[in-house]
Amino acid sequence: MDDPVLTLLGERFMWADNRLTRFEKARIIGARALQIAYGSPTTIEPPEGMMDPIEIAKLEFQEGRIPVEIVRTVAGTQIRVDPNTAID
Repeated sequence: MDDPVLTLLGERFMWADNRLTRFEKARIIGARALQIAYGSPTTIEPPEGMMDPIEIAKLEFQEGRIPVEIVRTVAGTQIRVDPNTAID
Protein backbone atom coordinates (compact mmCIF):
# COMPACT_ATOMS: atom_id res chain seq x y z
CA MET A 1 0.00 0.00 0.00
CA ASP A 2 1.74 3.16 -1.14
CA ASP A 3 -1.02 5.64 -0.28
CA PRO A 4 -3.17 5.84 2.84
CA VAL A 5 -5.90 3.24 2.84
CA LEU A 6 -9.50 4.20 3.47
CA THR A 7 -11.55 1.19 4.46
CA LEU A 8 -15.29 1.14 5.06
CA LEU A 9 -16.15 -0.75 8.24
CA GLY A 10 -19.91 -0.88 8.57
CA GLU A 11 -20.95 2.75 8.98
CA ARG A 12 -17.58 3.88 10.31
CA PHE A 13 -14.44 4.71 8.41
CA MET A 14 -11.03 3.67 9.64
CA TRP A 15 -8.08 5.68 8.42
CA ALA A 16 -4.75 3.88 8.22
CA ASP A 17 -1.69 5.66 6.94
CA ASN A 18 2.01 5.83 7.56
CA ARG A 19 1.84 7.92 10.72
CA LEU A 20 3.11 6.37 13.91
CA THR A 21 1.04 6.66 17.06
CA ARG A 22 2.78 7.81 20.21
CA PHE A 23 2.41 4.25 21.52
CA GLU A 24 4.14 2.75 18.49
CA LYS A 25 6.93 5.31 18.74
CA ALA A 26 7.43 4.54 22.45
CA ARG A 27 7.39 0.80 21.79
CA ILE A 28 9.93 1.08 18.96
CA ILE A 29 12.32 3.24 20.98
CA GLY A 30 11.94 1.06 24.09
CA ALA A 31 12.52 -2.20 22.20
CA ARG A 32 15.55 -0.76 20.40
CA ALA A 33 16.96 0.60 23.69
CA LEU A 34 16.65 -2.87 25.20
CA GLN A 35 18.53 -4.37 22.25
CA ILE A 36 21.29 -1.77 22.62
CA ALA A 37 21.49 -2.38 26.39
CA TYR A 38 22.06 -6.09 25.71
CA GLY A 39 24.94 -5.37 23.36
CA SER A 40 23.38 -5.02 19.92
CA PRO A 41 25.48 -2.81 17.64
CA THR A 42 24.10 0.65 16.98
CA THR A 43 23.29 1.89 13.49
CA ILE A 44 24.78 5.31 14.25
CA GLU A 45 27.91 6.59 15.92
CA PRO A 46 26.68 8.02 19.24
CA PRO A 47 28.15 11.37 20.36
CA GLU A 48 31.10 11.25 22.74
CA GLY A 49 29.96 10.37 26.24
CA MET A 50 26.43 9.24 25.31
CA MET A 51 25.94 5.97 27.22
CA ASP A 52 22.18 5.83 27.86
CA PRO A 53 20.58 3.23 25.54
CA ILE A 54 17.28 5.15 25.47
CA GLU A 55 19.00 8.31 24.26
CA ILE A 56 20.89 6.33 21.61
CA ALA A 57 17.63 4.69 20.47
CA LYS A 58 15.93 8.13 20.29
CA LEU A 59 18.81 9.44 18.20
CA GLU A 60 18.57 6.42 15.87
CA PHE A 61 14.82 7.04 15.54
CA GLN A 62 15.30 10.74 14.77
CA GLU A 63 17.89 9.92 12.09
CA GLY A 64 15.66 7.23 10.56
CA ARG A 65 18.06 4.37 11.24
CA ILE A 66 15.87 2.02 13.35
CA PRO A 67 16.06 -1.56 11.96
CA VAL A 68 12.41 -2.57 12.58
CA GLU A 69 9.12 -2.69 10.69
CA ILE A 70 5.55 -2.17 11.90
CA VAL A 71 2.79 -4.50 10.62
CA ARG A 72 -0.78 -3.36 11.24
CA THR A 73 -3.89 -5.40 10.55
CA VAL A 74 -6.79 -3.27 9.34
CA ALA A 75 -10.01 -4.97 8.25
CA GLY A 76 -8.17 -8.23 7.63
CA THR A 77 -5.48 -6.57 5.51
CA GLN A 78 -1.90 -6.30 6.67
CA ILE A 79 -0.30 -2.88 6.23
CA ARG A 80 3.46 -2.56 6.62
CA VAL A 81 4.81 0.73 7.93
CA ASP A 82 8.51 1.51 7.86
CA PRO A 83 9.22 3.72 10.90
CA ASN A 84 12.22 5.23 9.11
CA THR A 85 9.96 6.84 6.50
CA ALA A 86 6.85 7.30 8.64
CA ILE A 87 5.52 10.73 9.45
CA ASP A 88 6.38 11.64 13.02
